[in-house]
Amino acid sequence: MPDRGKLVVLSIFAVALVAASFAWWWNYNRGRKALEFYGPQAARLIRTAPTVEILVPIEWGDPAANNGDVDGGVIPDIGYSIRRRIDVSQAPGLIHARTSLLDDASYQWNADQREQVFTYFVRFADGADEVVIAFSEPDGWVMQLDSDTSSSNDPSSRVLAKKTAAGWRAFILRNIEAKLAKSTPLAPAHTDPSE
Repeated sequence: MPDRGKLVVLSIFAVALVAASFAWWWNYNRGRKALEFYGPQAARLIRTAPTVEILVPIEWGDPAANNGDVDGGVIPDIGYSIRRRIDVSQAPGLIHARTSLLDDASYQWNADQREQVFTYFVRFADGADEVVIAFSEPDGWVMQLDSDTSSSNDPSSRVLAKKTAAGWRAFILRNIEAKLAKSTPLAPAHTDPSE
C-alpha cells in the first residue's frame, strides 16, 4: 500500500496542474478577439510598454496654436498637432486600464460601424515601437492609429462597453486635470505688512 503522504502530495500536484491549465486556457480565450483587433505587436505594447502618454491635441481655433503653448509632434494618421504630452506611465489605475483594452468583455463586438470623432489619444511606446489608441467621446469608440495590422474585412474601430468607456474617460480626464493643476502656478497669497 502506497504511503498516504505521497498520495496526498501527488493529489495536490494534480489539482494544481489542472487549475493552472484552466487559468491559462481562461486567460487565453478571454482576449482572443481583442488580440485579433489590435494585432500581437500592438497588444504587447498596450500590456507592457514602459512609456504611456496621453496626447492632448490642439483643437481647431485653439489660441494655444498661436501663442506657442504646444509640446510639438503630430498624432499619427490624423495629423493633429499635439498640445501636451502627459506621462501616465506610473499613474494609479494604469494596470487595470491596460488590461481592460485587451479583455474581450470590454467591447460591444456587434456594434455597427459609423464615422467617429476622436478626442482623446493614448500612446504606448517601447523605444522606437509605439501604438496610439484614439478614444471618441462620449460614445466610447476606440481605434488603433497608424495600424497596418487590421485586415480589410475587420473594422478599424470598435465600441467599448459602457463601464470600460467610462473608466477610460475618468482615467484620462483625471490625469489631464492633475497635469494642468501642476503646471498652472497659483497666485501668491496677498500679504501686506502694513495691515
